Amino acid sequence: MVRYDVEGLDDTAFQAARMDRVRGTPVDLVVDEDLSLAPGERILLVEYLPGQYDQRADSAAQCLQLLSHGARPTVATARVYVLKGLLQGKTSIVFAPISFNPVDSREAALAKPETLNPAAPTPDEVDVLEGFITADETSCRGSWGTWAWP
Repeated sequence: MVRYDVEGLDDTAFQAARMDRVRGTPVDLVVDEDLSLAPGERILLVEYLPGQYDQRADSAAQCLQLLSHGARPTVATARVYVLKGLLQGKTSIVFAPISFNPVDSREAALAKPETLNPAAPTPDEVDVLEGFITADETSCRGSWGTWAWP
């Protein structure tokens, strides 16, 4: 299954699209918020890391924009795995390493995100090395090591 999180689309357009425009009809199940689980079932969600291209989310956003004739909404997706059987403890510790590539994906939170466009943190000040251009071999010795001069 695939979870779609959509931001920037009015409810009318979303309701029109949710049943047959965005989802893969033969494979996706439409559930509004919480997925009902049977006893002994656990959920593992996997999403792309921020900055990774998500073709499914891009296609859904294009489709929703065409349907609404408005601005392009933000869409994020996550693959949903329902694990069945006698599972003990934290299931993601066992199954997460074999269910996705940590280079481009991560385990997603089960909770609905507050926003799909979080504010980027302000980076720290960059350290400035004063006098580097005019330095000679004797002035380049310090607590951080010694420069190798040719």
